[in-house]
Amino acid sequence: MTHQENARWGLVLALSAAIAAILPTPLAAQIGGAGTIQGVVSDPSGAVVPAATVTATNDATQVRVTRQTTDAGYYVLSPLPAGQYTVSVTARGFQTSVRQHIAVDALATLGLNISLLVGSSAESVTVTAAAPAIDTSDARVGQTVRNELYTALPLAMGNAPRDPTAFVQYMPGVVPGGSNAAGQVFGSQANTQDVYVEGLPITNAVVEGEVRNLGLGISVEAVDQFQLESGGASVEYGGMGATNFVLKSGTNKFHGSAYEIFRNTLLDARGFFAATRPPEHQNEFGFNASGPIVRNRVFFFGSYDGFLYRTGTAPTLVTIPTLKQRVGDFSELSVAIYDPLTLTNVNGVNARQPFPGNIIPASQISSASKFFQAALPQPTYSGLQNNYLGTLPTGFNNTNTTDTRWTST
Repeated sequence: MTHQENARWGLVLALSAAIAAILPTPLAAQIGGAGTIQGVVSDPSGAVVPAATVTATNDATQVRVTRQTTDAGYYVLSPLPAGQYTVSVTARGFQTSVRQHIAVDALATLGLNISLLVGSSAESVTVTAAAPAIDTSDARVGQTVRNELYTALPLAMGNAPRDPTAFVQYMPGVVPGGSNAAGQVFGSQANTQDVYVEGLPITNAVVEGEVRNLGLGISVEAVDQFQLESGGASVEYGGMGATNFVLKSGTNKFHGSAYEIFRNTLLDARGFFAATRPPEHQNEFGFNASGPIVRNRVFFFGSYDGFLYRTGTAPTLVTIPTLKQRVGDFSELSVAIYDPLTLTNVNGVNARQPFPGNIIPASQISSASKFFQAALPQPTYSGLQNNYLGTLPTGFNNTNTTDTRWTST
């Protein structure tokens, strides 16, 4: 890195540390969207082991959560931010047991029973691969889409920024349906869900299950994983079906990326009737950065996402004044045009004289009419009706989407 790059990173870290110093720790959102590992520690005979030390270490941040087993050999490790963990158990008179690559999802409770072998605690038994864990702690029905799958699935811009909730409709038991809703869960109405971010509800008070708050306020690039609670959810969730989105967090390594996704008129095909391709310009761009502020203690993640949309309405045939009519020549019409300045009243009967040849003199065309008609386009077809095929420009900007997360131990 150059001296300038070192200086920039130093400024970023200094500002990050200053902001982190004024934030409460740990963050409430981190606890709200956390997961749990629980289970029973036993010996080879199946008897429970009390007062054993159980530690879960986050593989990415090295943050540790340590608990003691109860007299019944039971332990609960919580709160645990979503991620990969290494779980170790130590107890007097037993070998240390280590379980690696334990995946913990947000809002999930993972059952992990551990059997210890008799021996010295200096000896250890490490399990590096095991069958996928099955959640036997409750009867909830739902699915989790983790980061590696979430980021691999394709998302298209549909006249709006990419929607973080777009994959919910592809989950088992969900069908697309409803305006601005993630879908219908098990046949329920579309707007009966609840939407959570890090375990905190962001449901619109007017439309339950409203996804625009999330789609326009959180970048797809900032989402780490999401859960769908489709049935049997605990009482803390409202509605028929609940979705929870977890944001990325920093680790002990610096990471960053930049991106731009675009659609352009040059890449489009011309329609069957339209003489030209309607304008379509969609640009979604941004960046994200993450890393440690204090290794193993304080971490940051930040992202920015912008969206620009410029397009035109669907090509439509409309009627506009012909070139002759714009200069006062209405000879193409089959009806007479009367001069209002020739109004007379004879025996209570009003009468006016038609303009010769149905042509209005230039002196009688108001300056206001000339001003407004100056913006009219040229007709694309001859004739008096449906003589123009065109579109109107339209679009919007959404350039204020920022997501920031600070985590600490």
